[in-house]
Amino acid sequence: MAITDVFGADPLQVLKVTLSADQAVLGSSTAFVVDFDNVVFNTFPSTVWDNTAATFGALKAGYYEVTAEIIFDDIQSDSDQMQVFLMTTGPGGAAAAGAGGGDCVQIDQFNVDATSVEQHTMNVTSILYLDIGDETHIRARQVGGAAQAVLKGAESFQTGVTIKLL
Repeated sequence: MAITDVFGADPLQVLKVTLSADQAVLGSSTAFVVDFDNVVFNTFPSTVWDNTAATFGALKAGYYEVTAEIIFDDIQSDSDQMQVFLMTTGPGGAAAAGAGGGDCVQIDQFNVDATSVEQHTMNVTSILYLDIGDETHIRARQVGGAAQAVLKGAESFQTGVTIKLL
């Protein structure tokens, strides 16, 4: 018998995945998939996270809340911007300049102050409708700068994504 709340609803289905190590940011203003690879917890009834592609795949049609926290570190003074994109193959997305193709539903952008920033946390949150088989993932990019920043992993304040079926 499944655990249900007092109203008989299905139990909470939620996934949290983090980076197990720092991830280098690609150069040349190239958007890249954030390689979340450490499943902290998963209460979905089966595997919904593809570690190889760093992608969530919906096994049930419905509304999902997706929240990502991306920590950029070692930001260089000659960098112009840091960007984070919430991508989907489901409805509601649109092409976004710099996202590297596909549909973007949310973007967070930070303009670098060359004199005072070395680390910055960025967040994207949205509620998506996903059909069975639709996918979502997080991309990031650095615009400008000779040296590349890193995304923080393997620490108490980790870059991560949480996905919850509503």
